[in-house]
Amino acid sequence: MPFYGPSGGGAASLEDVLEDSGENRCLLMWSDFTLDIAKVPTFKQFDFGCDKFVDSGGTMNQETANSGGLIYLNTSASSGGAAAIEHYEPSPGGPADYTKDPRIQFKCAFETAQSALRCQVGGFHDVRAPTEWDETNHDIACFRSITTGNLFAVTGDGSSETTTDLGSVHTLGDDAVFEVISSGNGGTWTFKINGTTRATHTSNLPNARMKCAVGLSNNTTTLLRINNLDYIWATQDRD
Repeated sequence: MPFYGPSGGGAASLEDVLEDSGENRCLLMWSDFTLDIAKVPTFKQFDFGCDKFVDSGGTMNQETANSGGLIYLNTSASSGGAAAIEHYEPSPGGPADYTKDPRIQFKCAFETAQSALRCQVGGFHDVRAPTEWDETNHDIACFRSITTGNLFAVTGDGSSETTTDLGSVHTLGDDAVFEVISSGNGGTWTFKINGTTRATHTSNLPNARMKCAVGLSNNTTTLLRINNLDYIWATQDRD
């Protein structure tokens, strides 16, 4: 259920998210990126539950700090460069409890498909480092693309994955609102793009706690970037 600000296409306000959450939901993370991201140290938190992860030359910048500036997640031109916004808790796992129907929503333009892209993800993952997001032995419920492949909806239980190719409904590089939604206490995971359900998974589902994240990593010497990250929020049941 996407939220839109007064302009009709802006970020979900914190008030909107909290009103939707109600008494039976709790907020895991939220930001509309008005804070000056340049003043946030690496691996430090800003807004609510959002951690700035940059590694091996990765950087972040924004259009206009303090007035709803869009965030850009940039890798370096070297193998292993990475950048991500995430809710960090020490391993194992993170704040998102698969039994409490977590959901996440964010708006961005993922990097286009190319061989320099090791991996990019938006959703829930049980490890922090984007350089591990292309591995298939993790608990995961997210949108993911690897190198020259299409965007996929992915769930994984730590040993096996269910994947849905979204290439026919979304072109990497286009701005969109992405949602990953759990229901039935983790028994079903729904993936939406711009409010339309594009995949529903009921097999190979995560059974461990996960982090809320959006980011990418590099495998070669080409600069990469997730564009126009406008906002991010995640919630789950209290009980």
